[in-house]
This record gives sequence, structure tokens and C-alpha cells, in this order.
Amino acid sequence: MIFLAWRYFTTALYNKKSCKMLYATIISLSVSMATMIAAIAFVRGFQDAVMEKLLHVQGHMYVYGHFSARKQMNEILPQLPWAERWFSISSYNGLMSTKHKPTNVTIKSMPFENINYVLRNSWTVKPNYTGDKPQICIGDRLSKNFGIFPGSKVTLWIPNGAMEEIKMQKIEAVVAGVFHIGYYDYDSEYVFLNSNNVQLNTFGINVIYTKSPANIDQYAQNFLQYTDGNLNILTWKNAQESMRKIFDTHALGIGIVIGLFVISGSIQIMNSVWILISERVYDISVLRACAGYTIQQVYQIFILLGLFIISTCIFSGVLLGVGLTYAIPYIRNFIEYFLKRPIIDAQSFWVSEFTASLQIFDIIIIILFTFLLMFISLLWSTYIIRNYSISDGLRYS
Repeated sequence: MIFLAWRYFTTALYNKKSCKMLYATIISLSVSMATMIAAIAFVRGFQDAVMEKLLHVQGHMYVYGHFSARKQMNEILPQLPWAERWFSISSYNGLMSTKHKPTNVTIKSMPFENINYVLRNSWTVKPNYTGDKPQICIGDRLSKNFGIFPGSKVTLWIPNGAMEEIKMQKIEAVVAGVFHIGYYDYDSEYVFLNSNNVQLNTFGINVIYTKSPANIDQYAQNFLQYTDGNLNILTWKNAQESMRKIFDTHALGIGIVIGLFVISGSIQIMNSVWILISERVYDISVLRACAGYTIQQVYQIFILLGLFIISTCIFSGVLLGVGLTYAIPYIRNFIEYFLKRPIIDAQSFWVSEFTASLQIFDIIIIILFTFLLMFISLLWSTYIIRNYSISDGLRYS
């Protein structure tokens, strides 16, 4: 039966009457499946890029407390097996100016030895300043907008104090390095300040990097067991979970839309199998009358024929989808070169660079979804065989 089904399949591919219909079915379903794979990989890659950059620079867990709570935090953190790295940090919405040109910036103050770690060693220009003045590291977009580079002198105004006693503290600093993270806000608005030689009054804030960010809720509960209630904990999920839900909704929406194309393709497979069966009515009668095949065996032959079509569609769709996914950067560069502008605005979409993320699990789900729809259509379309009798073949002789 397998050999006979394969023969019917290959014959249909070269038959002038049925080949156009069959090729159209295979091509349309392959393109729909490939588009679904590439689209989901594109969205997932964008999501992973945003979350990865946020988690690395912002940390996995923030622990807040009054200045007096720092001692308690320093005693607790070494006892936590899941805490990979931690350090104190201060964050301000301040001002920076050079040559009388001020701008609002977010100033993150931390020990200088940790700045390089936070920026993942991704310096555009490595720090080379060794003077006594406080040192800052700025993003490449901010550097370009201000026209300042390593060695340039700038002025920072940072809020200092508490409640009604807050004043603007003036700090003369030197640019020690320029970084590029690929996250728009950080590259264009953030200033990392060396706090080793800067006295700032602030609440005690510790940024903690964990071994597994996915288990952050469990880590937060574990951390609370060591405290006496005077520390507040903020995890990346509290701050970024809504963003992840938005991304998941986008991926689901794209999957649904493209899935509708796969459904329409499944209907097209049903139509193709109907046509192939109608061309083989005489063969069906011969198989039953002369070869002794039962109606169930004939039914299985055309099920196998349909499975050959489905397998061809899925195989070509996966190959085309994988190729399209890896071609996305080249397609994007070509479109941007043609339009003379970026197609993804970094200011609106947070990141200026990301790659499509192709995951085996996504491909397996798409294959199973596509196969299920096509197989249901196949079962429905081949059921027509049961309506043909042996005498019906005489009209096709």
C-alpha cells in the first residue's frame, strides 16, 4: 500500500492536470508555515533581547532599606546560596552639562569596580582616566549627542539629602569610558558614576544578581526569612512582568493570524485530495474488483497519499522557515538600505539591536499544530472513497 500511495503521489507531481493544483497547495502551505516560524522567532528574539539587557543591567532583585539596614544586608547576603553577585547602588534623576548644555539623565552611582561588570565589558572606549576626580561612564548615544568622549570634563547636579532638606549637589567629573549596551534608554540617558570617592546620602539599596532569574519568586521568599521586616524587596518580575505579558500576547496574536492561513491551506489540501481521488475512481474499482482490496485498504492507500503531501508541506515549510529566520538580518539591512532609515525605531521599541530566536520547542509546536489541522482535513476528504462502488469505475474506463 505504501508503494502504491507513493506512486500515486509522484504521478500527480508530473501529471499536467493535477500538478499545478498540487504544487500550489504545497507552496502555499509551506510559505504559511515558514512565515509562522519566522514571525514567532522574530518576536521571541525581540522579547529575549529586551529582557536579557534589562536583567543584566538592572539586576534581578532590589533590596531597599534605610542606611542602618545596610549592615543587616551585608550579613545576610553571603548566606544566600542563590545570590551570585551583589553591590550597593544609588539612582537619581539628575542633570548633566558640558559647555553650558544641560540635559536630564539617570545617574546610577556604584563602586567603580562593579561598573565594568554591569556593562558586561562592552566598552566602546575603555576607561583610561586615572585622575582624582570622580569618573563617569556614559552611553554612546549620549556621547554623540553631547560631543564628549573619554577625558571630557562634565558637571553633574545630583539631588542630595532627605525630605524638605534635599539640595542639588554639584559634582565635577571626568568621562572615563563610553559604552554600548544596545538598550536605547541606557545608551542615550544613563550615567554610571564612580561612588568610591563621592559622598552621597541615600537609602541603602543592594542590587542582587541570582543564579537563575526564573526562580526569583522563590528567592524573594527565602530572603524574607532572614529579615526582621525593615527591608523591602523588588524583583524583576514585579517591574517587568507586564512587559513580558505584552510580548506573549503579541506572539499569540501573530500565531493566531498566521494560523488562519494554515487553516485555509488545510482546506486547500482537502480540495487537492478530493481531486486526486476523483482522478483515481477507475483505479479504486480495479483494486477492489481485481486485486481483492477491501474498501478499508483502499481508504488507507489514500490516507498514505495525503500523508505524503502533508509531510512534503511540513518538511519544505520548516526548511523555508529556518532559512527565512536566519535571513532576517540581511532582509532588514536591505530594507533599511533601501528606505535610508531604520525600520525599528530604538526609542519606541527600547532596543537598537536583536536577533531572531529560533527555538526547537516552537518548531515542534508549529509542526504538531499544522499536522493536526492537515490530518483532520485529510480524514474528512478521503471519506468520500466510501461512497464509490465498483460499478462507478466503469464510467471512468
